[in-house]
Amino acid sequence: MSRQQAELATISDQIMGIEGVSRILSGGEVVFSFVNGLSAVRQYAYILVIALGLLAVFLIANTIRVTIYSRRREISIMRTVGASNWFIRLPFLVEGMIIGLLGSLIPVVVIIFGYQYIYGIISSGLNFSLLQLPPVYPLVSDISWMIIGLGIGVGLVGSFISISKHLRWSR
Repeated sequence: MSRQQAELATISDQIMGIEGVSRILSGGEVVFSFVNGLSAVRQYAYILVIALGLLAVFLIANTIRVTIYSRRREISIMRTVGASNWFIRLPFLVEGMIIGLLGSLIPVVVIIFGYQYIYGIISSGLNFSLLQLPPVYPLVSDISWMIIGLGIGVGLVGSFISISKHLRWSR
């Protein structure tokens, strides 16, 4: 018996112990299979998010690598006149952060309009007592800021990896 099944059985026993309750229709195996299915979906979603994050880092690192290659002459001029490593690296880090920011704007727009649409359907047309969604704006704004921060962070990591690999040199 899984943890979720044990929790559902415990809740059923507690409800059965309430005075006036003569019978419980908990759904039995259907509820257990539904909970197990949701758990499996959650685990696959975590794996998918990690894989997509690594893919984004790889793509941003390659974009910055191409940018470094196309600007190699300017980089060599900067080195010749005595620019520090961070002075050379900073524009590439900012570029990676901007790429991450721009890449995070599409999911933010999809979340804002998609959640508003779904919230409108569920709250007005269909009256589900079991399915209550949180209000749109505190939830959507919090998630949007997290996605934007994550996009900027992924861009920064991708550009830092590329810069560290392709701009190694010492004075």
